Amino acid sequence: MKKIEIFTVTGEDTGWLGNNQKWWFDSNYENSFEIFDLDSFYSYHYFKNDHVSQTVVHNYVNLIKTIYENLTLNELSSVLEAGCGGGWFTKGFLDQNIDIIAIEGSKCGYEASLRKNIPANILIQHDLRRAINLHKKFDIVLCTEVGEHIETPFTSQLIKTLVEHSNLVWFSFEPPNTNDAHLHHCNEMPEKFWINIFNFYNYGCYKLPKEIFEKCDGRGSHLFFNKDEFDIKKIII
Repeated sequence: MKKIEIFTVTGEDTGWLGNNQKWWFDSNYENSFEIFDLDSFYSYHYFKNDHVSQTVVHNYVNLIKTIYENLTLNELSSVLEAGCGGGWFTKGFLDQNIDIIAIEGSKCGYEASLRKNIPANILIQHDLRRAINLHKKFDIVLCTEVGEHIETPFTSQLIKTLVEHSNLVWFSFEPPNTNDAHLHHCNEMPEKFWINIFNFYNYGCYKLPKEIFEKCDGRGSHLFFNKDEFDIKKIII
């Protein structure tokens, strides 16, 4: 995999590509169809400062707990976080004594999570572009701010991993045209793209209310659910 050094202060050196929203599919662009090395993007510099405030962590954890409990009438007891970044939310769930397993692909993200005193036995360093099966079902799987970072051919593998581990998936993605294009985001797709792929695996979609999206700083826009286990008409949050 090609190493790309993009971590300087501003401008194009940080990987910002202006308005070329479909750069990954643009054969005239030098990095089109590139399969990137995670550690070339998500280096020590990426995790040098925390990206998520404690307020957002608090809101995120408590909203997921409340929504899960309202929906199932059961207490939330097990969580899988697919793509935990620097471990912000993993730590938030641990602080509330909720069992959680966290997966992170980048070496520096994994190490940043360890520095938050997250036990190594609940952290898995694994590239989510590749298959993984933990042979366990969780109450809910969390996957936020991950899908847009994974090259399009691996999208179905990501979703397959999520649905194999829970009947509920708390999900977010960045659609096109919300920012200038940049190298980190090779898979900015519209809502329909994600809905159709989840639907292929027999998962329906509930769009979370705007106030939840805002309280989570965008890290929670859709709840996908196994249609054999949940009735969309009864999903009222």
